[in-house]
Amino acid sequence: MRGGSRPWSPQELAPPRGIYRNAPYVANNKCRITTCAEDERRDNRESTRAAMEMLIETYTHEEAQSSGSAVQMAILGHNAGWDDSIYNGGRIKAGNIRIAYGKYLEKVGRSRDPSFYGANITCDPHENDPHSAASYSDRCGGVLPNQTQHYGYNIVAQHLLAVCYYAKNHKNQDAFSPWTTYLSSDSYCSEINVPSRDEVQ
Repeated sequence: MRGGSRPWSPQELAPPRGIYRNAPYVANNKCRITTCAEDERRDNRESTRAAMEMLIETYTHEEAQSSGSAVQMAILGHNAGWDDSIYNGGRIKAGNIRIAYGKYLEKVGRSRDPSFYGANITCDPHENDPHSAASYSDRCGGVLPNQTQHYGYNIVAQHLLAVCYYAKNHKNQDAFSPWTTYLSSDSYCSEINVPSRDEVQ
């Protein structure tokens, strides 16, 4: 909604540039949307399809593939977008991963750099809240928005924990049986107190 009582529905494929300043649904750095005409985030099929499209858009792009850090870029692109200019009339959005990567390569004088993500975790999450409105513009000397800097490694950590959990509790399923190798005494899962299905429930 736009501050009124009617449910809100997205009009564009990409959020407005400078979302906290320019979005019609934001006032005083707060989102005014309270209900949506159709909230597909709660639809597992639709939200998974949308997430896969975002991951594929970044991962399969030639620039990402040749960077040496395509997986990291795909994860970061899920948070910041790969290149919204293809959706919003060519307007460049500095926080997009393609744009940020180009700026970084120019800054360091390289044609590719697999350490792009690690080199741009420059904000201290204790001093610079990655969940605040300012996190979209705050880069702390890097090229990635503060929020995006701290998004990537959290997703990787969640994946690693999921590997341990599914290897322990769903090892009889074909999709997860190869992961049982991570349960050995010399693997990282052995250092984690992995809960059982009953404990989770």
